[in-house]
Amino acid sequence: MSDTIDAAAPTSTESAGQGVLTGGADAEPVSLSPHDLTRLAQGFSFIFWGSLAVLSTMTDFWVTLTVLPIIAEASAAPTFRVYPLVIGGAGAFGMLAGSWRLYQTRDLAHDWKNYTHGLLVTATLIAYLFPFFCMWLRLPANMYLLCHALIWVGMLIGHLSLLSVAVGTLARLVGRPWLAGQALLYGGVVFIVLFAPFVLFARSLILITWRGDDPLAALQLLMEHVHPAYVLAALIPFSLTLSLAWTAKDMALRGLTARDSKKPDDPESA
Repeated sequence: MSDTIDAAAPTSTESAGQGVLTGGADAEPVSLSPHDLTRLAQGFSFIFWGSLAVLSTMTDFWVTLTVLPIIAEASAAPTFRVYPLVIGGAGAFGMLAGSWRLYQTRDLAHDWKNYTHGLLVTATLIAYLFPFFCMWLRLPANMYLLCHALIWVGMLIGHLSLLSVAVGTLARLVGRPWLAGQALLYGGVVFIVLFAPFVLFARSLILITWRGDDPLAALQLLMEHVHPAYVLAALIPFSLTLSLAWTAKDMALRGLTARDSKKPDDPESA
């Protein structure tokens, strides 16, 4: 993606210490301080790498639940390793730190503040509920832990959808309608492809646990019959959303470096 943020020379109504996010030729530029540009770059970077860490934990969970028992020819529940769970916990707190940095941005519109507040709330719940998800892996028949684990997964999906909307809001403010439309489309894909099937899946797990059966064993049996192509297809919304976060991070970094790269003898910067 080639969307960039160009730095314009400060006018009489702008302070010399501000960077300017510009869109098209007829777009109204949004002036941001270097501190806000830094917050945007750090926030999207933390969210990107934190989400990757959490996603790697979920992928390890799937492999441990399906591939390893088949290799070992064992029907018992697998033993979950501690290292991926530590990585997932660090990723959850990375998402929280990134959402907090985005929420601290001051010079954007009120819509941005609302969406980043939603990101901060969902990221806080993700970090808080992650230990419950880990405990549920140890005690899968516990209804209390199961409900908390399902809420954790739902918050993860909701955070991805809100992240797409937040990037779309930022793109609209800087005059990038194509990127804004793309971000809103990705947010819709996340909701349709992930959230709607997840609600039906969560209902099934709750009913299985309510009957006294082992939901982890039922989940293992189900995933053993699911083709890996469907699992990879479910990962597509994650990759689309994370590509948006990476693009937004690059936009903020270019806004910082473009202003600093202007030479003192440049006639445009005089």
